[in-house]
Amino acid sequence: MKPAIERVAASATPLEPAGRSGGIGKLTKNSSIGKRIERLAVMAFVIMTSSLLLAISPAARASIAYGSLNNFDCVNDTGVVAHGFEIELDGVRSTDITYTYDYNHYGIPKITEDLSDPSNPKVFIRYAAARNPDGTWTAFTAIPSGPISPTDGHQFTNPSVNFGGEHFGAGYYGTPTAV
Repeated sequence: MKPAIERVAASATPLEPAGRSGGIGKLTKNSSIGKRIERLAVMAFVIMTSSLLLAISPAARASIAYGSLNNFDCVNDTGVVAHGFEIELDGVRSTDITYTYDYNHYGIPKITEDLSDPSNPKVFIRYAAARNPDGTWTAFTAIPSGPISPTDGHQFTNPSVNFGGEHFGAGYYGTPTAV
């Protein structure tokens, strides 16, 4: 099934004058031009509505990581308090994961696999906080109050310290096609 925007665009046809050949005709809802204008208005509405929804919807934000995939620090430079972190590895399976670094605010991650494209399996390593019954989070990564010097990143390995970053790591067999 085509998306709504493509369906609307595919139903539009080139403009022709209504009425007799070569004539301008009346511009009414039932005229050929009137119907096309109505379709264009609907298409414009769909595009504007879609753009508005994309603009106001929350998006995942990426942060800069320092180190290799096996052992790295990630500074929360998103501007908002974070409640998790996800690593996506393309071209490997979940059985290829040899270890994860779990001594951070989120503990043991959930490892899932997407086999919808058998020629390109994907593995997701997701460190995530859960919601408490009262709606608060079980863990978070703070927004840094200022620049974090490179050696301060060593504090990310201590879950009792929360000043704007986390330490993660994952080992795997093989070579991912994308990280």
